[in-house]
Amino acid sequence: MLRDWSTFERLDSLYKQARAIKISDESKYIIFSDLHMGNRRSRDDFLTNSKMFMEVLENYYLPEGFTLVLNGDVEDLQRVSLKKIKTKWKDFYNLIEKFHRQDRLIKIVGNHDIDLTIQKREGVNQHLEEAVRLVYGRDSILVFHGHQASHYRGWVNIAAGLILRFIAHPLWIKNFSLSHDNTRIRKTEQQVYEYSNKKKILTIIGHTHRPLFESMSEIDFLKFKIEYLLREYPRVFEAEKAKIERLIREYKKEIMNLQKEENLFGKRSSLYNQDIVIPSIFNSGCVVGKKGFTGLEIENGMISLVHWYNSKRKKRKYFSYSSLYPKVLEGTNYYKMILKKDFLEYIFTRIKLLT
Repeated sequence: MLRDWSTFERLDSLYKQARAIKISDESKYIIFSDLHMGNRRSRDDFLTNSKMFMEVLENYYLPEGFTLVLNGDVEDLQRVSLKKIKTKWKDFYNLIEKFHRQDRLIKIVGNHDIDLTIQKREGVNQHLEEAVRLVYGRDSILVFHGHQASHYRGWVNIAAGLILRFIAHPLWIKNFSLSHDNTRIRKTEQQVYEYSNKKKILTIIGHTHRPLFESMSEIDFLKFKIEYLLREYPRVFEAEKAKIERLIREYKKEIMNLQKEENLFGKRSSLYNQDIVIPSIFNSGCVVGKKGFTGLEIENGMISLVHWYNSKRKKRKYFSYSSLYPKVLEGTNYYKMILKKDFLEYIFTRIKLLT
């Protein structure tokens, strides 16, 4: 049920105006969002993962033939001028120019870099999009940053920009983002979720910095896994019960760790509060994560949520989404973990039949 018709109309206008791009099972796309590039000093949010991110782009996604989709908030123009960002991050711009020259770059604006639309457009910023629509057979994937789902995106964006540039930035305060505002996260995701279900489409956003796959967060997936294991427990042999008990303990511990990391004790609950979750909304997460960065790959007719991390900085005993083993990028300490993947055709079938 739609709670907000004005938001529906706004998102529907975005959908109708989005450039349509036909894709097939042979297509290869990688979607990243929220780089928040600044002045390359310690307060620059992009700095922490920048070396790994550029290495992964240059030595994995570029030679593997992926089209790079940067889904908003690439440059943090609410903190730093474009001229300074381009001066400090020449190596990054030179790198994505390689994608651009091969017509394999799609750059979408977000709320932190919306000013790009009123500045002189050249190079990789020459062709900017507010949204694109990937057409897979008769189905559509709408890719947009996500701030468009907010009622107050206009004046809030201006106010946030003033605070960031004239208060937070001079005081060396790191970027506060929507990812730490649980109420706004739920509201944004709920609006996009309801619109996607009404239109029977798949949407991919960024903005909240929270990875989503098939409309569920990592915490949601862990809760589903615990519920499944609890149902299986009475049916298995005694030898298997100890394994299930261990997994439940690990998943419970991981839920607690995730809640601590996001400082959301007592606040986190499932966004959807329903028995049947429709797999209509995905989120690529962000590139400024403390433990690496996440993105969404589309390849071989499948969509995958991937996590890149530096083994020197992060060592996890297990991965909650998947039992697949991570693969190293040759010659580096960087690993790619497929957290979750599924066939697009199957996802669209579920969307159509469950809505």
